[in-house]
Amino acid sequence: MAVLNTGSGVDGDAVVSVDTDLHTSSLVGRSHPDMVCYNVTFLASQSATLNAAPDGITAGDKVLLINLQGSGITQTDNVGNWEILDVAGVGDSSVSFVSPKVNIYGDNGSDNNIGTAESNQRVVIQRIPQYNTLTVNNGYSLTCSAWNHDRYGVLAVMCKGVLTMNGQIGVSAKGYLGYGGRYGVGGSYGRTAYNGGYYSSNPNQGGGGSGAAQGRGGNAGYGTVGGGARAGAEYGSANLNKIFFGSAGGSTYASYSTHTGAPGGGIIIVIAGELNCNGTFASRGQYWETSPVDPDHSGGGAGGSILIKAGLVTMNAGSLDATGSWSTAAVGRIAVYYNTLNDSLSNSNPTAYEDSSLQLPFKLSGTITQPSEIRVYTEDWTFVDSQSLNSGNWEIGNLPSEGPFHVIAVPNASSENMIGYKSVTAL
Repeated sequence: MAVLNTGSGVDGDAVVSVDTDLHTSSLVGRSHPDMVCYNVTFLASQSATLNAAPDGITAGDKVLLINLQGSGITQTDNVGNWEILDVAGVGDSSVSFVSPKVNIYGDNGSDNNIGTAESNQRVVIQRIPQYNTLTVNNGYSLTCSAWNHDRYGVLAVMCKGVLTMNGQIGVSAKGYLGYGGRYGVGGSYGRTAYNGGYYSSNPNQGGGGSGAAQGRGGNAGYGTVGGGARAGAEYGSANLNKIFFGSAGGSTYASYSTHTGAPGGGIIIVIAGELNCNGTFASRGQYWETSPVDPDHSGGGAGGSILIKAGLVTMNAGSLDATGSWSTAAVGRIAVYYNTLNDSLSNSNPTAYEDSSLQLPFKLSGTITQPSEIRVYTEDWTFVDSQSLNSGNWEIGNLPSEGPFHVIAVPNASSENMIGYKSVTAL
């Protein structure tokens, strides 16, 4: 049973009151965007070398490590692998992790061949903002930059407290890209570094629809087969343990004019203590470039991925939308993990994968009567976390287990009342 970790809340309370791209902006006044993102050029067990100085990432941050594109038709097994890691430190062009990574991200069951060339596995590290609370106001959207063959396309946030959704968290058409070509190029890089076949009835290895020399380009696949002629294949898994973009439709070349295939949906990863949703999570594929009644239109993009993990999920009038661009373009995938669900997930398209076994995080709490710093250590006296306050109730959450732990209260003015505890309770 997985224990929910919603982050420390270090980035504070955030409000979306204007359309915001977290790859280019900060909700909390940081000097760097909240979701700075870098390409990985070399990956070791407990560190990564990046394509640039990791400006905007510091020790104590959480980062997403994810493989977004393979290096060839036969090198896609590790695409979609992802995990969240704690940053121990940063160097001139590197990031080190508190604990070793778990997954493999390169070729042939290894971490080899990771980089930014077309022949490399495309792996990125992206900072995950740890908001205390997050409110998306009605009429406004929280989004990310679109996939550009190297990075972006992924919106990943943590919220320690309540995420109030009255607007939209959206990454529609932010996924794999369509292409134009003299003879109708296949739908997208998909999970590979290659386009689909020229005017072929076979789908792209990565799920993109195949192109057409004339006639309609193929519709993309992801959560289902794309549908129609030259359709993209199904790929991925319902529980989103591996997570993907939606693929793009195939282009077409007709009447001496190229119609580019439409892009697929991007990736949303939201982890929160509580989700109160009256808005929309959206990762839709895009419609083809020309009119759907045009016999030579390009293929439509597939829906992308929406992954939500929260202790309490209240959907109210909210919706989850990872539909394709058209009835014959594939839907994406939606997975919701929770401890408690209010209402239902009936307003989800496609039907969401549900897992109700999420364990709420363990916490320690108490009361102090004088200015103190509360310090928590594991049983072998490894430091875990601390909190300072003048008086009143204290709480340290997101503990990794039920303990035992040592809790030390260190008064600011004296050495009185240093007390050790060896117990912990769950939220």
